[in-house]
Amino acid sequence: MTSDSKNQAARAQIITIAEEMVSGKMDLVSGARKLCNLRHAIGESENPVFFPIVGFESETDDYPVGGERQQYDSNQLQQLDKEIQEYVEQAKPSVLAACRRILEMLGP
Repeated sequence: MTSDSKNQAARAQIITIAEEMVSGKMDLVSGARKLCNLRHAIGESENPVFFPIVGFESETDDYPVGGERQQYDSNQLQQLDKEIQEYVEQAKPSVLAACRRILEMLGP
C-alpha cells in the first residue's frame, strides 16, 4: 500500500468515525480514541480542528472500553460509568462540533 493510499484509507476511516459519532452509532469515548490515533496518519496531528477531540480523549483515557471492561469489578465499573457519563454529557456539544468541523475539512 502506497503512502497516498494509506492516507486516503485513514481519511476515509476518520470520516466514517466522525459520522458515526455525530449520528450516535459510535460512543464518543471510543470514537475520540480512534480519531486521535488516525489524525497522525493523515499528517494533521497539530491541526486545531482536532484539539477538542484530543482534550476529550485525554480526560477519558483512563476509562475502560471494550474488552478492558471485563477486568474491572462490577461495582467499580458502575461508578466509573456514572462518572464518565457525566463528563461525556458535559463535553458532548464541543466534541460533536469538532466532529462536524472534521467532516467539513475532510469531506468531498
